[in-house]
Amino acid sequence: MYFEAFLSRSSRDGNRCGRHLFHDIEQRGDTGSFSNLERLLASWRRAERPGKDSASPASIIRVNQPATLSHTNPATGRVISSVVAPALCTKPRDVLMINQATKVDVLKQGSHEFATMRRLAMRCRGILRGL
Repeated sequence: MYFEAFLSRSSRDGNRCGRHLFHDIEQRGDTGSFSNLERLLASWRRAERPGKDSASPASIIRVNQPATLSHTNPATGRVISSVVAPALCTKPRDVLMINQATKVDVLKQGSHEFATMRRLAMRCRGILRGL
């Protein structure tokens, strides 16, 4: 394949930028797409990386992350989702459904951070409504 040989030579010569290579092969008459070129280049780059698959778990740096909310909904016994908790944090009490109010109470009792964030969200809401 003419273009693959050209790309291989260009890559060895130091031209590895996909956009530049795509422009070069377009000028030579290639009708392929940029995404196909990027896929080919990515496979070559993966092959060049030594021992990427044999990375030991010790080489991974772990950052201390805050504890996630793992409180369970008393009605269902399921864990309250990390997507649901922030949504409930910003909803006023009079708009909450009964099951949502239960979840808010559980989260407030189990997490000081949730209670603080909810209090701040309700304050901001009150300030914005007063404007």
